[in-house]
Amino acid sequence: MAPTDRLPAAKAAEYLGFTTKTLANMRSAGTGPAGYKIGGRVWYDLRDLDTYIARCRAATLVGS
Repeated sequence: MAPTDRLPAAKAAEYLGFTTKTLANMRSAGTGPAGYKIGGRVWYDLRDLDTYIARCRAATLVGS
């Protein structure tokens, strides 16, 4: 995976349309996309963000 496939928390939140605080709260509650720490900073892989979006979309379509 290239470094460009990894986003810091602020960019990941922007990618998802959330605030950084919302994404942090979701991570803490275990309800958001997978994230991990490197050197004290939280990172998200683009494929995990896209998987999270797909899961939300599927849940919405099933519930409609």
